[in-house]
Amino acid sequence: MQELIPITLFICIAYAIHAIADARARSKLVAPHVPEEVIRSLAVLEEERRRQGALRWGISLVCLALAMALLEAIGARDYPVVQNGILLIACLVILVNFVVDVLYGLVNPRIRHQR
Repeated sequence: MQELIPITLFICIAYAIHAIADARARSKLVAPHVPEEVIRSLAVLEEERRRQGALRWGISLVCLALAMALLEAIGARDYPVVQNGILLIACLVILVNFVVDVLYGLVNPRIRHQR
């Protein structure tokens, strides 16, 4: 479990730096001369950005937990768990690549296949 401490500290430090930089940028945007519509649109964008950020952090923490479980299984020489973990990671990579390829084809009409 001691190897988890540096990873956790890195995540906390990265989040703190991001929060400080974000707060400084927002304080410059919200000045007395900024129109009210701009402030409203910033609030809407902020809500969407927070949702996406929470999703990214959740995915990162799940990946970290899977990696830690896989490392513990390797250390314990639990071969069925290691095999299934590697199979799960490989299937997820293939699935994500397929979904990204399909979505990219929908977004960019220049790369659609000719029939």
